[in-house]
Amino acid sequence: MSIVQADRVVRAVLTTEAYGGDRFVPLSGSIERLDGKELVEGKIYRYSLLDRNDHDVALTVYLGLGEVGGHLWEQELRVLQRIGGLGHPSLPMLEGGGYVRPEDIESGGSDTAGAGFIRTKVLMSDEDSRAMATYFHERPAQAVRTLWKLADGLAVLHDSRIAHRNLWPGTLEHEEGDDGIRVLLARFEMSSMVSNLLRGSQIDREGAGRVRPLYLRQDPRFLAYTPPERVDFLLAAPGNTGAGDFPGDVFSLGVIAAEWLLGPDLLGEVPELGPELREFQKGLRRRVTISQELPAALSELLGEMLQSDPRSRPSMSEVMTALSRNYDTIAGRYAPENNSGQPYLVAYMREDSDRTLFKWGHLSESSMTDEGLKQLVDLIESDLRGATVCHSSEGAVPFVKVGKTEDRQRAQTVLFGHNFVWFAETLYRIRFGRKEYFDNIKVIKYVIENARASKELHSLRAGSLGRNLHRVEAVDHKASPVELEKRSSDRPSWPALLTSTAQRHAKTREQREYLDALRWFIDYQGAQLFAREYAYVREGLPAGRTVAVRWDRSRDADRASRQSSMHKKIIGDERLRLGMADFLAEEVAKDLASPEIEVLADKGGMPGDVMGRYRLVEVHGRETATLEAARFADLPERGWLRMANDRAGRGNLLAQSSAVDELENNVVLLQGLVRPTGVRGAPKWQDTTGGKLEGEGLEAMRTMLEHQSMFAVQGPPGTGKTEVTSQAVAEYLSKDDQARVLVSAQSHDALDNLAARILSKIGAVDEAGNPTRANWLAVRLASDFTAGNVKAPVTEFMPGRVVPRLEREIKSKLDGRGARRYDNPAITKIQEMWLHAVAISGPELQTRVRRGANLIFATTGASTKTRLVDHGSNEPFDWVVIEEAAKAWPTELALPLVRGIRWTLVGDQAQIGAFALNDVMAFLDNCRDDPDENVAGWWEMRDRYRQIFATFGHMFTEARDGAPRLELTEQRRMRKPIAEVVSRGFYSSLKLGGLKTVRPDRDHGLVRPLWARGRSLVWIDTGVTQKATGYWFNDVEAELVSTVVRSFEPSLEHLAADTKGKVLAIITPYRKQVERIQMRLAEHADDVWTVDSFQGREARIVIASLVRDRDSREAYAGLGHVADPARANVMLSRAQDLLVVVGRISKYEHCGIPEWEAVVAAARELGRVVAMSEVMPS
Repeated sequence: MSIVQADRVVRAVLTTEAYGGDRFVPLSGSIERLDGKELVEGKIYRYSLLDRNDHDVALTVYLGLGEVGGHLWEQELRVLQRIGGLGHPSLPMLEGGGYVRPEDIESGGSDTAGAGFIRTKVLMSDEDSRAMATYFHERPAQAVRTLWKLADGLAVLHDSRIAHRNLWPGTLEHEEGDDGIRVLLARFEMSSMVSNLLRGSQIDREGAGRVRPLYLRQDPRFLAYTPPERVDFLLAAPGNTGAGDFPGDVFSLGVIAAEWLLGPDLLGEVPELGPELREFQKGLRRRVTISQELPAALSELLGEMLQSDPRSRPSMSEVMTALSRNYDTIAGRYAPENNSGQPYLVAYMREDSDRTLFKWGHLSESSMTDEGLKQLVDLIESDLRGATVCHSSEGAVPFVKVGKTEDRQRAQTVLFGHNFVWFAETLYRIRFGRKEYFDNIKVIKYVIENARASKELHSLRAGSLGRNLHRVEAVDHKASPVELEKRSSDRPSWPALLTSTAQRHAKTREQREYLDALRWFIDYQGAQLFAREYAYVREGLPAGRTVAVRWDRSRDADRASRQSSMHKKIIGDERLRLGMADFLAEEVAKDLASPEIEVLADKGGMPGDVMGRYRLVEVHGRETATLEAARFADLPERGWLRMANDRAGRGNLLAQSSAVDELENNVVLLQGLVRPTGVRGAPKWQDTTGGKLEGEGLEAMRTMLEHQSMFAVQGPPGTGKTEVTSQAVAEYLSKDDQARVLVSAQSHDALDNLAARILSKIGAVDEAGNPTRANWLAVRLASDFTAGNVKAPVTEFMPGRVVPRLEREIKSKLDGRGARRYDNPAITKIQEMWLHAVAISGPELQTRVRRGANLIFATTGASTKTRLVDHGSNEPFDWVVIEEAAKAWPTELALPLVRGIRWTLVGDQAQIGAFALNDVMAFLDNCRDDPDENVAGWWEMRDRYRQIFATFGHMFTEARDGAPRLELTEQRRMRKPIAEVVSRGFYSSLKLGGLKTVRPDRDHGLVRPLWARGRSLVWIDTGVTQKATGYWFNDVEAELVSTVVRSFEPSLEHLAADTKGKVLAIITPYRKQVERIQMRLAEHADDVWTVDSFQGREARIVIASLVRDRDSREAYAGLGHVADPARANVMLSRAQDLLVVVGRISKYEHCGIPEWEAVVAAARELGRVVAMSEVMPS
């Protein structure tokens, strides 16, 4: 393979519309005159193109896809599609890419595997790295800012678990502009590919042999920037630990920095690979650490970056922090901005100051008075003495919620004072319709108290290159223009000062809004838990184990008054928070197990230590309750009450908050959730057989495997999304037995269903569900609180079961019947020592099992950093797969997602979504016109929040070509009439127009009742009975259901003989109706479910009791839970062979809900409507 073959590939790309070639031309203007440059011999070639706007585009061609070239292309593509949409100034932007089929390449080529190509919107690199070093050596202040931005880009990569692994000037590109040179990172083909070929610390000889030539075929000067650990790898030194990763990038950037700041002659002649190179690098570090040309802080930092031991180097984030912390000193050495000693000018606005500083109590008098003005000037000048100046590209928008967006956007100068944060813009006056600016005066537009500044605002300061203000002078923004011009003429320049600052790459508006929504929801959950704690006072003395308590409203309100706007809103609105007695009664009514109530001592008006647990006996009105001690406890006279099971919610909320913090730093994942993009790799999975999958399912599995970043799969009922997902995971592991996969779901049932299928497909269990010896180590993790919810056979893979089984296997190999016997006493003694070690190594084995598992199963709530990293491995998962993604809040999704580098979400947004979403949206609606500006602002964001809370669904509703998503449409569960009702009601918006039934039309087998014979869909119309009670149960329907079940012939037991899975399920929206039906059908009590609890399940025969049948003024309001189309979808899509709906048909036929009206119309057309009198004669 050669550049001739690469030229043929380029011509195919440029002349084939499918590859987007019609939008580009070679820089030379002719496809017969190509300018290809060989980057890696025989593998990678780069060409210069122009797009339609004459902008430079780089086209990189990869040959040898069946060999190392395929790894190089896939790795570059994988990284670029993850980072290419971030808009980071130091990272390239992916323009496109794909696989070129062999038949599209002109004859004469030898590469029958086709070729890969990538287009990026970047400039070509400079072949002479000395030119860039010379440029920056002459401009050291700009060099420091550029290095800081490169470190920021690398920190983004490292936080996203991407190491560059080949950083040197030959893999940098640049762009020249009015503000100087912008440098970009490029050439990511060596990043994770190296670790894929060299898994873990066990270096595979074949993989190492394929990687070393890729490095050594570059310009030999790359060796000067190569970290010592990679030098050992290239030399194949004994005990080498591989090609290095994140610390290696730190070392390489340190060499680049030293060359830029100390000049291109620093490196001189670079030795060849060998012992001399090691000495060369040691000498380089010595010269850097003793250099007098460098500021002391910079010399110290570069010395740490150039440490020989990678463990002694700082992380890239620590490099940025050190540069930020010392930047004013460094910049002052290279580019002093204020030699005059004069103070900088800032202008104040009296009216605005009264609305903030005076209102907050920081001024004793209005600034409109002489005394108040004096206080204002003194406050500004004293607070800003020594302040830090930073730049915010979005101004005050992310941090201040009051004011017009365009006004907040302009306030991009941020002054961090001692007690306040000030947002300012350049002062201007409008004269004859034009703005005249005073460049040397900044006018303060917004101010925030430091104590109330958000975490994001503090992060801006910590993550910026800021400059210090020695002094400021405050002036009135309404002073005469002549006076302002005069006073500013000899003052230090704000533009010059701000030019020397730099901000970490800012989040996009979409990214910021996404994070804001997640943090808002965490605050909302925290405030809800806060509101579930009630202050009480004891009423009289305890009577034995019982005691009366009364709600202490005053202490409750006093505590809330010291909290945030969210807390005050929930606590202060009786529509949002029940009285104490009502709350306790409702919580107990929800749980038949009589949940316990935790009593806490009062500590300064706040909840203190837990004093004991009680149960509710009875309530008296809204404020008083009688409690009984669950175990002996001395109830304090004053204290706090809360539900004992809220403790788990607090822990999970902390874990979610931590995951959102990680998500903020993982910009690649964040962008994948906000606006996912994807480019499919080579079709290497097309030959995969896919087990029992066929047709759409087989193609879906292959597509899922080919997508390397974020990918979403919508699986409507019966389309086999669980089978597709489990087969995909099994195929993935079969290709790489060292891969690590995290499989998660919102519920234990869904997770264990998926886990059982995966375990079976990889041979980890036999047909009976018993564990077997397999090539993969699988572990099911759960909290102590939820471990009892794990189902067989997955229980066998919890650490407490895996470790003893592993111990038995080890003992069997050492001392069992098949163990090898040795005559050598020394070997026998070693065996005995090992046996003894096994006997006492249980805790260590627990840790090793978690750390070494290929396959981890954990619910979203259990996928915490503590469980997966602290007690597991810090290595990221190669793939994170989440089932039931549409049911999880995005804060729950974040828990497993932040642990991986590739993500697949599987779910169905047309079924029941996140828990209590309607309650959250009702809360936001209640915020309209609230007197608190912050609260009123939440209402304005409600539509955006709803979109973000439905993260999975939005991936399908957004109209965008090329989005990494897939809709399954072939359903194999329901008979065609049932499926058609579900399709018309809930899936008409699918790309193919609805569901397609591909299952055989098997009958349910019932011969009685006659109205059901040969039918798959029957609606029993209860007419105008109007027997629903309190909207929660309907005795007429309950009696009707019991009559129907008892009329079945042959019996359900007979049908069960040839049925795999459940024969009967009776489902209803309300728990009370479940109880009413169970009372009448005790023999089938286990077959009665609420709709929500039966999601994800199916049965051969399903009876649905709708309950709601009463007239109401508003048709929609009269349906309650059933009005929710997602809940109705779940209820109607569980049946395989027969669906019987029990309810008043006219109520749903004219309810004003399009989905229900479509369902009834389809039921009348495709099924049979039976009057109640025909089923249960009166």
